[in-house]
Amino acid sequence: MRKLSEAEWISRFEQVQGRKPKPDELQLAYQSGLIGISKNYNYIYILLGALVAIVVGIGLTLVSSSMKNVKQTKSSSTVASSIFSSTDKASAKPSDSSSKNTKSNESSSASIDTPDANHAKEAYTENPRWTNDKASRLASLMVSWGNQMNQPGYKEITNEASSLPMCWMSDHNQTVDATYAANGNSNSEYTIVSVYERWENVSVHRYFFTIKKDGTPFVLYSPTTNGGVYYVKETENADLKSGYADIVNN
Repeated sequence: MRKLSEAEWISRFEQVQGRKPKPDELQLAYQSGLIGISKNYNYIYILLGALVAIVVGIGLTLVSSSMKNVKQTKSSSTVASSIFSSTDKASAKPSDSSSKNTKSNESSSASIDTPDANHAKEAYTENPRWTNDKASRLASLMVSWGNQMNQPGYKEITNEASSLPMCWMSDHNQTVDATYAANGNSNSEYTIVSVYERWENVSVHRYFFTIKKDGTPFVLYSPTTNGGVYYVKETENADLKSGYADIVNN
């Protein structure tokens, strides 16, 4: 008995049943041998078999390569451990000279904390050069001076601005030795006590109120609008410098 093609079998099924066959009926016809598998299906099976063989071969190659890498890693770790072990043993032998130097350094460190040094520290913190009262007076100055300059609305931005580095406008590569300190005391050349700014469209007027190490009031001006550094110079406004100096020196 000649096996029918799928199209022939479907045509005869429709003639007899008056409808198209369901998928399970078509599958049953294949299983019963009523429909012959075309050459196209044979080619498909051959291709699937070849693909499976290729995938298996690639998998075996990857597994073999991974095992080699693991062995090389273990070998490298062993060599590194041996080197570090030898280095630790060599450095573990203390010399008499280093022990003497350590004792000498300890003696020097202990001698720093003297009563005179403690007294200097107390004086350093008990005699602030900047106070809440001076900060309030500076806030009032910025209101009156801003109105005088037709620049109302200056805002204090001390917390935001005092953390960024500053460089001189005359030399962008030269960093300003400045540090913020609420009491006006620091070891830097310039101690920042307050910062005010006012934006106008895309331009900004920003003033850093500082006290130099020798106690001199010093106002820095920065028009910087972006970037992670402020470029500054001494303000040229005589009224602002004079008003700030009166606050610091009072």
